[in-house]
Amino acid sequence: MQLANLDEDQLFLLRHYSLWGAMWYHPVVASLLGLHHVEDGTGTLRQLLARCGVSAKLAQQPWGEIPDDVRVESLRLVHHELKQALKTRGSFVKWPTRIWCVARTTGYSVEVSTFDVCTLFTALLAKVPPGAMNTEEASEASMKEKLREFRREQFWRAHDVIDADPNSKLFVAAVQEAKMLQESVATATSALMQPGMIQSTKGIHYTQPGDPTNASTALETFGCPFRIAVLAEHMLFALTVERGLGKYTREVRPVLLSCPVSRLIGLNSQQKQKEEMIQSEEAFIVLFAHEGPTKEGLSPVLPVARWNECVTNTEDFLVPPLRDFIRRDTVIVDGRESTAHLGEMLHLRSLTAAL
Repeated sequence: MQLANLDEDQLFLLRHYSLWGAMWYHPVVASLLGLHHVEDGTGTLRQLLARCGVSAKLAQQPWGEIPDDVRVESLRLVHHELKQALKTRGSFVKWPTRIWCVARTTGYSVEVSTFDVCTLFTALLAKVPPGAMNTEEASEASMKEKLREFRREQFWRAHDVIDADPNSKLFVAAVQEAKMLQESVATATSALMQPGMIQSTKGIHYTQPGDPTNASTALETFGCPFRIAVLAEHMLFALTVERGLGKYTREVRPVLLSCPVSRLIGLNSQQKQKEEMIQSEEAFIVLFAHEGPTKEGLSPVLPVARWNECVTNTEDFLVPPLRDFIRRDTVIVDGRESTAHLGEMLHLRSLTAAL
């Protein structure tokens, strides 16, 4: 294995995908171009490529199969167009189109950058547990143990992909998992950006757990912290581009997302218990996304301080929020009313200039 420094193109797994897919699934590029609008996202990307002089057919080819000189010229043209889009629609984004970073190579295989590894690591941790794990005969305790074992296996797979050869089955499977994750994120973003799905005020964007009979099926798989965090990153950019920085501030408004935690029930009994599940109290995973956790002197920025105050102030909750993840921006809240109350608390605090 050899290490090298190189200019990393800030696109989604470009070396292991196509130019089209790398742009379509990158949160900043997709948000700037409004690709979450299903009816015209494809047309928008085709127009950008046409302005660059890059054919859509070329952009959809695997990146590794394109000649080096064509790749260099295509990237130069695309980056020029993306910089123009950043100036007009993404002035709030501190996002260089290229970053100097470290990459590794094994033999004659393609380079794997540190950004690629981080993307694959997150995708493996965010994988949805297989449906076969839930059986009607299994007890809840045994299913929880199976879930813990599945998470342990995913962690060690993510650990192994750090040094895996890009031609190995493990690496190829991880790339496929990352693509599937971004496909789910793109679908969920399209659903959440529909009118009425997310409330936007001058200080925050937030979702409220609505009627479960009308809930979007696109969010069914986001009941784990790593998975909903990827969605929140995408939504942070999409909402800021489409709904602005706020009437009274030039700061990026934070985003609060909530999603029901998947219940451990058997597949055969799922339909039978559907009505009882709707009526019963659900647990929700709530994630708070923002520009950054700290400011000068490592003191927390105001939105983070408000979030910490809300989730630690347990006087207004029947069951206090549970924070049992490594992530400090994620909690589990019992009950639909408590989840809605947490969103309202953050909304009210965002209206003031202080805590």
